[in-house]
Amino acid sequence: MKFTKLELEIINHRLEVPDAITDNLHDEHGDGTNWDLALDVVNRAVDRFNADGWDNLSEDFTYVLRNAIEGSTFFAGMDDAVASGEMSKGKALAYYKAAKSIERKTKWSVNLT
Repeated sequence: MKFTKLELEIINHRLEVPDAITDNLHDEHGDGTNWDLALDVVNRAVDRFNADGWDNLSEDFTYVLRNAIEGSTFFAGMDDAVASGEMSKGKALAYYKAAKSIERKTKWSVNLT
């Protein structure tokens, strides 16, 4: 699976904060989560994505990618950024189109709020 530069920017936004994904693991699996192992899986997944791409992912790495997409906070302040002039409407639209493309490629919904 190939992602464009803008698509990768959206995905990597969440991957740059591995604790967010491990926190989500805790929410889903409770106190039985091995935090060191979970963080190791996230970090290895990020390394693997950067080195080898996105095809033929293990179950753990697929979980990390899916969480990066569905749990994204990339769009959280975008409307305010456009309203204040920090970002153009055109750039915001390009990001929204990239998010829709991610959804078509992966069948997972990008968090647009």
